[in-house]
Amino acid sequence: MSAAVQRVRRNRLSDQAVAELKRLIATGVYAGGSRLPSEPELAEQLGVTRLTVREALANLEATGFTQTRHGSGTYVVDTAEVPTLGLLSELLGAGRRLAPEECLSLMEFRAVVVLGFVDAIVQHTSAEDLAALATLLERERTVLDRPGRSADELAGLDYQLNLVLARTSRNLFYGLMMRSVRAVHLELGRIIFEKNQNDETIFTLHEEIVSSLRSRRVQPLRKSLTVYLEGGTKLIREWAKSRPTGAPRLVGAEPPRGRRPRIR
Repeated sequence: MSAAVQRVRRNRLSDQAVAELKRLIATGVYAGGSRLPSEPELAEQLGVTRLTVREALANLEATGFTQTRHGSGTYVVDTAEVPTLGLLSELLGAGRRLAPEECLSLMEFRAVVVLGFVDAIVQHTSAEDLAALATLLERERTVLDRPGRSADELAGLDYQLNLVLARTSRNLFYGLMMRSVRAVHLELGRIIFEKNQNDETIFTLHEEIVSSLRSRRVQPLRKSLTVYLEGGTKLIREWAKSRPTGAPRLVGAEPPRGRRPRIR
């Protein structure tokens, strides 16, 4: 006989404290490698109890944002020294923005991965995959025909197309990688669609990619994907020229000023 299942209680104050601390870390108020204020100080700044702060800090450590050093305190993880895709995705969700160096590095990595699976994608594509891609093209056409198109919406559809390609390869780690970099991919897509002056060019390339898959032609697919990837990289390079160079920079990375926002 199984034990009775107990209802899970959601601690709203703890969740809000976690979200606020993640935001402060993601935007550089608490920089990588720095020590967080003590529990009493955080409780006062956030307007919550020490118990709530303790629960929030446990959550931050469990998700890789911080490390506890016994006898010293809680420190923000330096993502330059301990980088993971999961942590980067969490940081992007909390307000971090990709630095130019990171964007260009990911575009280079992405091209190697995608083009490396062209043969597998053509070999394993199914009717279900083609139907999913056709649906995505229809949704993209609808967005493009609508006044005031959204870069975020187009970036989301572009990510979904890439996710289907990864699934079509039937390679476990290609699929896992695509899901792991979802937030990063969406950020790159947003930049590309905001920078791009003619969305029809990307839509046409999407159509060519799907057409090549439908006819199972390896070389046309490789050519379309190469043009697609190189076009995105070119737009990212143009965007990067107007951005600060050097070490990755977090948006809003300024010294703390005054009291922290209180949790309501």
